[in-house]
Amino acid sequence: LLSQLDMGLERLSPSYADIAALIRHLQANYPGDIGLLAPMYLNILHLQAGQAIYLPAGILHSYVEGLGVELMANSDNVIRGGLTSKHIDVEELFSVIHWEHFSPILLDAKEEALYSFPTPSREFCLERAVLRPQRPLRLPARGARILLSVEGSVHIASKNENVALAKGQSAFVSALAGDIELSGSGTLFSARSGRPGA
Repeated sequence: LLSQLDMGLERLSPSYADIAALIRHLQANYPGDIGLLAPMYLNILHLQAGQAIYLPAGILHSYVEGLGVELMANSDNVIRGGLTSKHIDVEELFSVIHWEHFSPILLDAKEEALYSFPTPSREFCLERAVLRPQRPLRLPARGARILLSVEGSVHIASKNENVALAKGQSAFVSALAGDIELSGSGTLFSARSGRPGA
C-alpha cells in the first residue's frame, strides 16, 4: 500500500515529492505505524535555525528531526497519535484535538543578542541569547529559568553560583538567584514562566 501511495503521490505533482519522501523516512523508522500517513493531513514545515512556531493546545503535531526546543504549558498529559512505541489513547486523542484547519505562523528571531519569541501564551516565555566574546548579557530576575546551551560554551553567573555549560548541557536557575550574567561564545535558550518583558 505504501509503495503504491508513494508512486501515486509523485505522479500527481512534483510538489508532493516532500510528502512522499517524508512517508518513506517515517516508514524506515516506524514500520507499520499508524502515523505514517500523517504527512498527508498535517502541515509540513521545514524550520531553519532561529525560526519558531507557536501551536495552541489541541493541535496535532509531530517533530521529525533536527534540534528543536519545545515548551508546553503546565499539563499532566501528553497524548500521542502515532510514530511511537508508547501507548496511543485514541479516544482521548480524539476528544482533545481541534479538527479545524490550522496554518501555523513562522516566527523569525531577529538578529538581537537577546531575543524573546512573541507568543500569545501567558504561561511561558522563550528567549534566545547569542553570545560573543567580551560581550556579556544580563537576564533580569523574572522567576525560575531553565537554560539550555545549543552551541559553543556559555558561562552563567548569579549572586549565588557560577556554572559553565557546553553544547547540549542545561541548568535550572532558581527564582532566588536574582539577575543572571551570561558570557562566553555560543547560543543559549532560556525558558521561564510569564510573558516576554513580564
